[in-house]
Amino acid sequence: MKILPWLTAAILLYIMVIGTTEISKVLGITTTIYYDEPITVSNRYYEEEVYSDLTGFGLFFGFLSFAVAFRGYMAVDTGTLNGGVSPLGNIQLLIILVSLFAHAIIEQIIVFILDIPDLLDFWLSLGCMLGIGYFAYKFYKKKEDKFYLDNEK
Repeated sequence: MKILPWLTAAILLYIMVIGTTEISKVLGITTTIYYDEPITVSNRYYEEEVYSDLTGFGLFFGFLSFAVAFRGYMAVDTGTLNGGVSPLGNIQLLIILVSLFAHAIIEQIIVFILDIPDLLDFWLSLGCMLGIGYFAYKFYKKKEDKFYLDNEK
């Protein structure tokens, strides 16, 4: 087992978590909502107590941190800067990050700026998430088709 890629990923994850936390503090962005008391969430087979929830920016920063750490692992493991990822894979990661960022901005506006009822903000946020996901998928499919057409020649 190679230890250097794992060590690199752990260090990058630590740096990214601390960095994104500091960035969110400086910009005044809410990434986590803490509840006054534990809330019991019933799932199909079990119940759990939840003390906090991530906002859209919390989800975005978390995904970004893990993506950077994982790409660092891959780069050190393969010995190449691209980490053995194709240009199409890079486009896919970029589209996911831009989609999460767009959703985070929209959710921040819906939840923290607009004063609307909780149930309505849930459905509005869900609708925006589905719309962003749909357009991101369509954009990716166009890029994928273009990629394969260019590589056929």
